Amino acid sequence: MAVVDLSDLLQDFGASPLPLPAAMAEPRPVARAETPPPVDWPKADPEQDVQAEIAKAEAAIEERLTLAHNAALDELKLAHATELEAMLQNFGKSAAETIAARMDEMESRIGEQSASAATRILGAFLSEELQKRSLESLAQSIRAAVTDREAVRIEVRGPQSLFATLSESLGDRAGEFDFIEAPGFDLVVNIDGNLFETRLSEWATVLSDILS
Repeated sequence: MAVVDLSDLLQDFGASPLPLPAAMAEPRPVARAETPPPVDWPKADPEQDVQAEIAKAEAAIEERLTLAHNAALDELKLAHATELEAMLQNFGKSAAETIAARMDEMESRIGEQSASAATRILGAFLSEELQKRSLESLAQSIRAAVTDREAVRIEVRGPQSLFATLSESLGDRAGEFDFIEAPGFDLVVNIDGNLFETRLSEWATVLSDILS
């Protein structure tokens, strides 16, 4: 076994220092880790965020208001349609009552107006007695015309909702009416196409017999 001398373990301060290993002779540069570039995070804009939230709230409010408005409008339309239907029914009843009440008056006025016109025409060349007899014949012809349910036709134009009420109110006279569906309301009286052309031809024959 080798014996170690104590002098070998002690440093000789007078001797030259031992050379350092080559790996330790010069300091080696330490590699530095590359710093990553800073991330360009978007900057928060509080004003823009507030405006976006306001826009969302306004859109939601507008949608709710639109739905509420449409619902209210539908209710108004339904109420209006109901009121209009009731008004048309009442109007049909009133119109029917007025028409029925005026039928007799209309027949009387037609006779009076026709007789008045005939008097002016006949007065120029007929004596008073002949005028009287002629007018009596004319009056009979006119009365026959206006009381003839086939000769007298009354045309009523109006909405369909009006017809049922009008027919019911007219009773037996409903057969004299021709109903035509149309907007608005109109009443046209047609007496045998033309009273004077049709019925005066018969009256002219009677007048000829009287004068002969």
